[in-house]
Amino acid sequence: MKVAIVSSFMDGRRTGVGNYTFNLVKGLQKIGKGEDLILVHFAKSPEEAYKKSKEVVVRKLPSKLTEMLSLPSTLHRMPCDVVHFPAFTGSQVRAYSAARVPIVLTVHDLTPILFPEAHPTKSALLWGKAFRSAAQYVAHWICDSETTKMDLMRFLGIDENCITVVPLAADRLFRKLTQSKDASKTLIEKYGVAGKFILYVGTLEPRKNIPNLLRAFAVVKRGNIPHKLVLVGAAGWKYDEIFKVIEDLGIQGDVILPGYVPDEDLVLLYNFADLFVYPSLYEGFGLPPLEAMACGTPVVTSNRSSLPEVVGDAALLVDPSDVEALADAIENVLVDQDLRNKLAKKALDRAQLFSWEKTAQQTWSVYEKVSQRI
Repeated sequence: MKVAIVSSFMDGRRTGVGNYTFNLVKGLQKIGKGEDLILVHFAKSPEEAYKKSKEVVVRKLPSKLTEMLSLPSTLHRMPCDVVHFPAFTGSQVRAYSAARVPIVLTVHDLTPILFPEAHPTKSALLWGKAFRSAAQYVAHWICDSETTKMDLMRFLGIDENCITVVPLAADRLFRKLTQSKDASKTLIEKYGVAGKFILYVGTLEPRKNIPNLLRAFAVVKRGNIPHKLVLVGAAGWKYDEIFKVIEDLGIQGDVILPGYVPDEDLVLLYNFADLFVYPSLYEGFGLPPLEAMACGTPVVTSNRSSLPEVVGDAALLVDPSDVEALADAIENVLVDQDLRNKLAKKALDRAQLFSWEKTAQQTWSVYEKVSQRI
């Protein structure tokens, strides 16, 4: 069986979907499926994964025409049994109808449909219209969580038998490290992070609920804790509100915004943090809390959407709309050493339940199931 994966998501600077695609490909190669993969993307890459499978580079055209014209043409001629899109983008809809074999689509979340207010109005409308158009061509759906599966069934009427839940995992890079002076020096020199701190990792956008995290942090700071708050992530839509809240709360000197941080440094931040906080309003999976747990870092996160599925009983769950409850959870972890140690141990145990090899094996089973329907 030959499987074509649209791998362009993993090219360049990787976040979210890029990390998913990259780790899935690596996981499939690790379980012995590398020679059965055809990786389809838009420009040659030095990435090692492309050397372990067949690489197909789509003819380059101006702007989004590569995805709208060249990709459909390539997939139409592709000698394979299944095509897998690791995520949905509106510019690739033509490719769904062009493929002559069953299509598998991974859906990470439906935020443009569920939370249109968290996206530019036009973008949310176009995304929803394009998604519904592409849905008719999808043979099988992969979701990161039961939450997203239920969303697909509820809002698009997808048959439960056509959906498989395949959880993600933290990359093996994210692990508990022995803290060293060299690592501490790296954090100080590259990101200005020194001393005790609380960590958040994710795009700076409304859905992530960062204003409430800042308000909770300001409450905790009244208790004279020495911690800074480090917000790691690229600026997303409406991120200006974050800077306004910081200024209004008068906590400019206690908040550090290093922007995007590569994984090799991110693992240091996870390890040096006393606490990881992730009060997102909605997540299709929520990988950062799992990465933090894999590093043995105590976690406080939201009690909504898929996050309870991910962290189990290994984290403190709070209502992300309740600033006082969030502040109390943060303070409890910081001042109670026994609680911090308990959460750290539970976090490590919980993270061991997830692996990219499991994700890859379960995904390959989907490919086999779909290909047998031809």
